[in-house]
Amino acid sequence: MRRTYVGLVLVAILTLALVGCGGSDGGSAAESPDATTPAAESSPAESPAGEWTTVATLSSTDPTNDMDLHVSDEFTVSGDAQVVLEMPKGGDTDGVIAAFLVAGEPITPEAGAKAESVVLAGALPTQIVSGLDGDYVLLVTSGSTKAWTVEVQTQQ
Repeated sequence: MRRTYVGLVLVAILTLALVGCGGSDGGSAAESPDATTPAAESSPAESPAGEWTTVATLSSTDPTNDMDLHVSDEFTVSGDAQVVLEMPKGGDTDGVIAAFLVAGEPITPEAGAKAESVVLAGALPTQIVSGLDGDYVLLVTSGSTKAWTVEVQTQQ
């Protein structure tokens, strides 16, 4: 029962965050990028020079865990991580929510609250998360039925 409750709460939180990032295409132009982008994130143009190397990949065809969430294999990040969404048939508001969870921690609301998360959509397919240091797994959830792939990249 507790596992079901935790799963439902986590999915509800992530779904609400995804719905909040969408909206009509007409209304989003008036918003300031600073108003919608968390402080830990920056645009790819602001990243320091260097080549990005993929350290983890998840796709909509990968198996899900018992809470119907996609969870990557463990990977290590020190510094910045770039998260890239590929959703070829998606629209501007179709997307996913990705969260960096500390490897080895159970997936709980408390772990989700501590996680660095990003919303990726057709209109904003790339996000950079700064200040990561350690071993992580990527948790991805999507309200879309369209095929997607998410890559985590680090600079070498």
